Amino acid sequence: MTCPDCTSLIVCARCTQAKVNFVRMMERETGIDIKNKIDYNTAYHSWKMKEKAMNMNQKLKEIRKKKGIPLKTMASMLKIPPSYLAQIERGQRIVGRRILRLLDELSLLGET
Repeated sequence: MTCPDCTSLIVCARCTQAKVNFVRMMERETGIDIKNKIDYNTAYHSWKMKEKAMNMNQKLKEIRKKKGIPLKTMASMLKIPPSYLAQIERGQRIVGRRILRLLDELSLLGET
């Protein structure tokens, strides 16, 4: 995350600002006030987990569409209300372990 002008001892203003902007973005996304390296690691892990969850939401919608399963039918298969499934697909809710387990049992996971 540094340019060719930077060294191990000196970091240019452009690279410093890029790092500051990245930390600010992580603070916004995770709600964690980053004050030290431990806070940074916690926020980074939380941010990555959120990113993975969003990818799973998109994958769930792709699987449902590819199989031609209506939203109401998929929701009843997963034993959740259709509105909850719609929220998952829009990224407003995360895919929980119980839903992942049911998807696996229905042999719907692992397909894209």
